Amino acid sequence: MPARDLPACVILELLDHIRYDDLRTSPEQSRDLQSISLVCKKWAEVAQPLLFRQVSLSTMPQLARFLTVARDRPALVSAVRQLRVIVKSSGPNGDITHYELPKLLRCCPRLYELDLATTLPTFSDAVLTALQRLPCRPTALRCTNLQVEASEVPYQLTRIWQDSLRFLVLGGEPFHLIRRPPTDSPPPTGKLKEFRWTSFDRPSDAVLRWFLGSQPGDLRYLSLDCLPDEPAFHDLLRIHGPHLRSLRLRDLFGVDAESLAQCTNLEEFSLDRGMDERVLSVLARHKGTTQPATFTHLEFGVRVKTPESQALETAVQRAIQTGRFPDLKTITLKQWGGTWSLESVLKRWKALLPEIEILDGSTKRTPEQRKKSTSKRTSADAIHLHELSRLDKLPKSTQPSQLPTHE
Repeated sequence: MPARDLPACVILELLDHIRYDDLRTSPEQSRDLQSISLVCKKWAEVAQPLLFRQVSLSTMPQLARFLTVARDRPALVSAVRQLRVIVKSSGPNGDITHYELPKLLRCCPRLYELDLATTLPTFSDAVLTALQRLPCRPTALRCTNLQVEASEVPYQLTRIWQDSLRFLVLGGEPFHLIRRPPTDSPPPTGKLKEFRWTSFDRPSDAVLRWFLGSQPGDLRYLSLDCLPDEPAFHDLLRIHGPHLRSLRLRDLFGVDAESLAQCTNLEEFSLDRGMDERVLSVLARHKGTTQPATFTHLEFGVRVKTPESQALETAVQRAIQTGRFPDLKTITLKQWGGTWSLESVLKRWKALLPEIEILDGSTKRTPEQRKKSTSKRTSADAIHLHELSRLDKLPKSTQPSQLPTHE
């Protein structure tokens, strides 16, 4: 059968072998989709919308070309689901200014995630009013500050989109958020499902309370690359810990691991550095408040060929064999420090714990490896926020091994 006569459903099935993540296409996958779109008109009709699902703009010439496509082929631009924009102050270099942002978002009626990187400390009231009046508002917001000066932009955007935002990621290096939320800016009344702090700049208690609230809400996924001080961390988990399904931390430096005992219904816990027998002991004491805990996924970093790694291996094996994690299905190992290969460690762990699925959580993996790994997790850096939205609609009894992969 000629390629042009294949049904659209068959073409989509073929494309699924090229892209393991339909909202975060790699450069290699983009080139493949571009080549496929040149096969014939029918294939182009299927491949081109996939190319437009993720758009990245950083200059005025790029924006001008995008707006031209939006004018001539609005249906194609309506396929945009994830938009990354770099916004800077006006200058001679053709940078995109924040005054162009409302015009750009108006062209994307099905926008799901806005990934915004900016050098501006604040947006003007006129721009904020125009953004607030748009019929389409993002569900997920990633906000990155590209300069040393403290920024108010995350506060501003979270406030005007509080009714639609469910996933918020704040970060960047350097990342300097105004530590005290503006007094004339009331905390948002929306309900975030996920909050990720990806900066090494320590968040203050006031910042966390402004974004997450001082009362239990809908927060289910929390990820912190840098922890607040001990009182703020303990208070944060006191408020939101009992409702969390996934907690992901870089380390526990400067805080008491006993605070983790307040997270009584975790399904997943990730710790890049510092996993030891004490942390495992705190996690093993989880008892759900309304139902038995279903702790199914544990992720942590290991230092290959070190006494700490051997001690951790023994502690995890003992905890599993003594029944302290009866529902554990998956362990993900990540290497940190040193240059040794993780392959030998993975083989040894698989031999020691044959009943547990052992996954490679390192960043240097093939798309197929990442697809297999992320499909087993409740929440992970490699999973797109859209996947988390679908996960939250699943029954609480759903295990990570049963979680759906991307469509």
